[in-house]
Amino acid sequence: MREIKFRGLQIDGNGWVYGNLIKNESGQYCIFNYHFIPALSVPSEKFIEVYPETVGQFTGKKINGIELYDGDKIEMEKRIDTIKVVKYCEKTMSFRIANEDYLQNENTMRVMGDSVWEVPQLNWWETFINEMQIIGNIHENKI
Repeated sequence: MREIKFRGLQIDGNGWVYGNLIKNESGQYCIFNYHFIPALSVPSEKFIEVYPETVGQFTGKKINGIELYDGDKIEMEKRIDTIKVVKYCEKTMSFRIANEDYLQNENTMRVMGDSVWEVPQLNWWETFINEMQIIGNIHENKI
């Protein structure tokens, strides 16, 4: 079973924070690093507010020892369409990938829409994991 955790960019500018995700009564998205403790018992000063649009879920995959999250960019060695973006799809409850080139092209996006996001074949990650490296994310390295 994969570990369920999230990351987000802190609104105070102190980079990424990793852990459990909550949305509080005020609508703020916060991450905290307590495990197996009900949210009501976690002191509010332990909540770290993050920008909602930067929140990404851990995929359960590691590339060269680095955790892969929703929103990360991966480069595929020996491939023509080398840079791919990872995204979690709520509708299918799965992680999908898309060629960065498709996401940058307005005409492609207008015609293809969400169909640019592919569900990798069952063994895709295991087959190509040695050809991948994480090169950034969509929040710090804009598409």
